[in-house]
Parts: sequence; structure tokens; C-alpha cells
Amino acid sequence: MAFFSRSITGFLYIVVFLSAFNAQANDDEYLKLLEQEASDLHLDQSGQRETDGVDHRAAADMVKKKWAGECDYTSDVLLAGIDQAEFASYLKQCHLGTYAYFRRLDANLQHVVYNSYKKNTPIKQSALKKEIVNYF
Repeated sequence: MAFFSRSITGFLYIVVFLSAFNAQANDDEYLKLLEQEASDLHLDQSGQRETDGVDHRAAADMVKKKWAGECDYTSDVLLAGIDQAEFASYLKQCHLGTYAYFRRLDANLQHVVYNSYKKNTPIKQSALKKEIVNYF
């Protein structure tokens, strides 16, 4: 009986140990996206982001036109007046978490999300993110 109990306990330890590795693998895609963004970031001597026109890599077929501007990280409200060609680039540069979900939508749903942004401007970033997640 003791042998059986030890065998089950050992088996449970192995299952728990292996499940920890599986949970870590689920975050890989998001971490790769963050690492890509960090590698594309260039800072000057003062620690500020350089705006020297360096062409940073963009997601395939999504960023049609680079958005050039300053991100306001203190406000939850998205910047108004961004055209559709710059919208994905703006999300990528200023709201990476929202962009990670937005880029997974097909082109039609991306258009629907942009129209919602345009119609409801000013819109909170959290509200737009909830709308994007609802399409999954």
C-alpha cells in the first residue's frame, strides 16, 4: 500500500512539474512581439526615443502608413482623428496590448473596429480593447 501511495505522489509531482512548462509556453507569442518591439526601439543619450525616421519593421500587410506622433500614456482616451491607414501603426506604437489582439482580426473585422473608433471618438482604449476581444 505504501508503494502505491508513493507512486501516485511521484506521478502527481511529475504532472505538476510538466504543466508549469506548458503554462510558460503559452506566453511565448506575446513575449516575442514585445522583444521585437524592444529591439526596434532606439534611444538617444538622454534616454528618449529617437525620431530620426528610422524605418521600423511592421506587421505584414497591416501597417499601411506609419503614424508619427507622441503617445500619451497618461490618458486612457485614444487620440482622435487618425485615418485608417495609420490606425494599426498608432495602436502598435502606443497601445501594444490592444494591437496584439487587433492584428489577429481579419481585414473586415479590423475595418469594423476602425469604424467603431471613428464613430465613437473620443473612445477609451479599454472600451476599444473590449470590443476587439468580443470578436474572438
